[in-house]
Amino acid sequence: MNLFTNGQKIRMRANFAPGGFRDYFQYQTISSYINGNDAVCPTAATYSINGLPTGAGNFNWEVGPRLEIVSGANTNNPQIKAKLSSHRDDWIIGSFTAGCYGRIYVRKEVYTNTPYPNYITSDPVPTNGFYCTGTFYQFSAMFNDWDQANLVDSYQWSVSPNTFNNASTTWTFLAAFSAPGNYTITVRAMGECGLSAPAEIHCQAKRCSGIGINYVIAPNPANTVMTVMFGKPNPGFKGSDPTTTSGKRLTVTLYDNMFNVRRTTETTIGNNITFNTSDLEDGIYYLQISDGNYIDQQPVLITH
Repeated sequence: MNLFTNGQKIRMRANFAPGGFRDYFQYQTISSYINGNDAVCPTAATYSINGLPTGAGNFNWEVGPRLEIVSGANTNNPQIKAKLSSHRDDWIIGSFTAGCYGRIYVRKEVYTNTPYPNYITSDPVPTNGFYCTGTFYQFSAMFNDWDQANLVDSYQWSVSPNTFNNASTTWTFLAAFSAPGNYTITVRAMGECGLSAPAEIHCQAKRCSGIGINYVIAPNPANTVMTVMFGKPNPGFKGSDPTTTSGKRLTVTLYDNMFNVRRTTETTIGNNITFNTSDLEDGIYYLQISDGNYIDQQPVLITH
């Protein structure tokens, strides 16, 4: 017994034949997605829906609370930007109609602006609140949510006033304070939306050991020459009695990072000395000053 008449069979075959209505329904696969940056910046950028089915139209766009559609809300190329300068998670939804599917919605998870480090730590930690001159400290950019660090391409560090540092572009930064004083270390993250807001750490440095004589190493980093300029002794410091230190002889030695002697000379307090560094390899060196009883040692950098 036949369930369908000959005419019904012909009509059904026609529906499922190439180009027929049910052929469109049966074989059309929807794999649409929103194309555009994951980072939404204060400068507007274009987003679109890719992988559209045949006959797609009637576009409409919605955005999260921290985003703004600048133009093209009813097209397939809207301009969208971040309303605020802070970093937050957000979303974009695009929709369209196509054939018998009705309205189809596509969502994209995004974030606003470059994430910024929340705080900076140091290793070793300061002693009684003070950092020691001549000691290397590793400063690290820290996030409350470490997933945000995956969105950072590089880092921009600075220290004011300038002192020895390794000019790092990673999340860690090596620095040593060449003279007592107050320093500010700042870090910004670099991402798709440019530089982030800064994080800062304030450091008070003092001379924790040594000969108790004020001196300045300049320039640091050095290129072809390096000069050590001596000032007056620090009253009350080890061996720093002006009546006994005036004219006292000092030995100044420059070591490489394997502590091989590369330069050495003697001088007296008040007389500056200059080393020729033009033939030394780029890298970290250590300048040591000894009065025969006490020693001061400072990291220096040579670059050509």
